[in-house]
Amino acid sequence: MNTAEQDRVKEFLNCAQRARNRGDRAAALTAFEAAAALRPLHAGIRVEMACELRSLARLDDAEAILRGVLDAEPQNFGALAESGHIRCQRGDHAGAVAEYEAAAALKPQHPGINFELARALRVMDRLAEAETYLRRVLEADPCSAAALVECAQINLCRGDRAAALGCLRSAAEAAPANLDVRLELAAELREQGAVDEALVLVRSVLDVDADHFTALMQLGQLHRARDEPPQAMAAFQAAAAKHPHQTLALVELVHENWAAGAPGEADQLLGRALAQEPNHLGALMVSAEHALLAEDAEKALALARCAIEQHAGEGMARL
Repeated sequence: MNTAEQDRVKEFLNCAQRARNRGDRAAALTAFEAAAALRPLHAGIRVEMACELRSLARLDDAEAILRGVLDAEPQNFGALAESGHIRCQRGDHAGAVAEYEAAAALKPQHPGINFELARALRVMDRLAEAETYLRRVLEADPCSAAALVECAQINLCRGDRAAALGCLRSAAEAAPANLDVRLELAAELREQGAVDEALVLVRSVLDVDADHFTALMQLGQLHRARDEPPQAMAAFQAAAAKHPHQTLALVELVHENWAAGAPGEADQLLGRALAQEPNHLGALMVSAEHALLAEDAEKALALARCAIEQHAGEGMARL
């Protein structure tokens, strides 16, 4: 490959990362595909393509790419890890553990793969094993905010909400500049009824980053919990305006408009959500609820089956 082609590949990869950072996964995929056209045998680029396909719920396409990588390089760490992520998304957590364990055999001390093993095992309710892998992460970094947050999730599985809240407070103390950890703490405070304290935390995040998507979404949920519909609507509208590629904001606006007695606006927003991301779990579920309200059980059933096919690990569609 000549220098000009190398520069083009680098520019495509930079474009992909910029698109990923702003949440435009379709544009990221297009850029990675352009890079792969120039470097068709580059395993790393193909793994990144698989990652974007997974984010777009195109799991069969992602798996096809990964099979090609692993056929050529059976011990490709990135491909094994990404294959585990896809199995998780399909709800096959046992299969995910097998893929993660194969990756961990290549890099036993890799904090990311140990973390993924802990999370997959926790979902399977194999909590003691999950803690074993989590300890590896914490031994390498006792202040790992992600590991402390996962400790909280394990405690929640055990029904110990007090311990979970303690883990999240420790995580927030260990990483005071980590806005995502602050929001994890706020979310648990909201679940435990401490809405005002959660609101303070969410606003502190928005003071640092006024465009933070998760913070705007949590702000809307907190105002909803406080029975403040106008403020909730405003927060979700801000999230949708600042992050047009985030379908979840549109879905929340559908709920708010239905509650406000504006079904026409709700239907329009739902149409936008499904056009943007046809397999989005929240959009599919809202569509199914709408079909039930319209007494169209056949359509609701078809939508629920579609959601199960695309998001096998989620229980909402089965319910």
